[in-house]
Amino acid sequence: MKAYFAVNGIGLGHIKRCEPIAEKLIEEGWRVFFSTYLDGYDYASRRGFRVLPATPISYIVDDEGNVDYKATLIGNGLSMGFRRALRQVTEEIRHIKAVRPHLIVSDSRASTVIAAKLMGLPVTLIINQMRVEMAETVKPRSTVERIILLTIRLSWFILKHLIEYIWTLSDRILIPDLPPPYTIAKNTLGVFAYRRRGDIRFIGPLVRRRPRHGRGLRLTGDHPFIYVAVSGPRRERRLLASKLMEVLPEIPEYRFILTEGEPSQASPARRLGNVTIYPWVDDDVQLGLLERCLLVVCRAGHGMIGKALAYGKPMVLIPIPGHMEQLGNASRVKELGLGEVVNQEDLTASTLKEAIGRALRSGLKSRARLAAMEDPVEEFLNIINGRAGRKALITVRAV
Repeated sequence: MKAYFAVNGIGLGHIKRCEPIAEKLIEEGWRVFFSTYLDGYDYASRRGFRVLPATPISYIVDDEGNVDYKATLIGNGLSMGFRRALRQVTEEIRHIKAVRPHLIVSDSRASTVIAAKLMGLPVTLIINQMRVEMAETVKPRSTVERIILLTIRLSWFILKHLIEYIWTLSDRILIPDLPPPYTIAKNTLGVFAYRRRGDIRFIGPLVRRRPRHGRGLRLTGDHPFIYVAVSGPRRERRLLASKLMEVLPEIPEYRFILTEGEPSQASPARRLGNVTIYPWVDDDVQLGLLERCLLVVCRAGHGMIGKALAYGKPMVLIPIPGHMEQLGNASRVKELGLGEVVNQEDLTASTLKEAIGRALRSGLKSRARLAAMEDPVEEFLNIINGRAGRKALITVRAV
């Protein structure tokens, strides 16, 4: 049996949440293939998976780490963006024909959904952001800029509704999140979507519930610490890591372990006062850190939030400026009493220390709810095999 995972390659959140499913399928004798790009391609290649390269589609950030919609439009162009999307669809058709999979899974890749539907094949979608909104961060300073901004907004309005429609073409939509009313991605999923579609299922955060062999222990010792997990696309990671290395040594009350999220770097750990810095740790070590830490400081990406929730840890979130998904996630975490939020532009030793204190005092209200959830990997396997009261999503013969 062969499984084909087409994964959004921006950052590592998408590829890493598909990894435990891929590992389980491989244990059961499946051959697993990935189609991805950018960070996702580098990570999957280093992990030894079979990887097929896809045309990258991404966004541009400015020097402060804000999502720059104007530069993204000018850099990609409407016609260039359309050509890249079309190229992705043709690549996906070519990859699927070459692999001949029994199972097709798209993690936030519209091109794969289109390709599978054009080929008459069932496709499972893993997604936590069905609505793609644009932040109102651009302030036009001239008539030309106002025209450009109007063009951006009009183009984005059309594009976002087209993307939302494409998601609904999937045969099954699996959301790696808590069910309502505890859903973290509520603001970007859209209540209308999962209430109208009977084939949408909340399966919980795609995270192993305990690390293998306690491998995080050698990094932590017996002293309490706060885990600072830097993640996201490469430029945003490095901007935040640089800022945190200035701020954390000014909070001597706590011991910090910081991971920079740089899979290409194998250099040893270094110390900076009360901060121990690791360029990279693998997933088992990271889960060990999550199991033993007091609190997690991280971006507001859905994957890292899911890991913190699965291990019952309060959070301090620093969302990417102008990134609507992360801003929405951060807002929900605070609304549900699961953590605190510090905007990147407000990040100082004082604001971070205060947020850590508030988060540690508040605890985690939904710990019991999380503990009662089923294993999301097993839930995924039950769904694709038709053991959850629905039609199986595995083709009888390879295409």
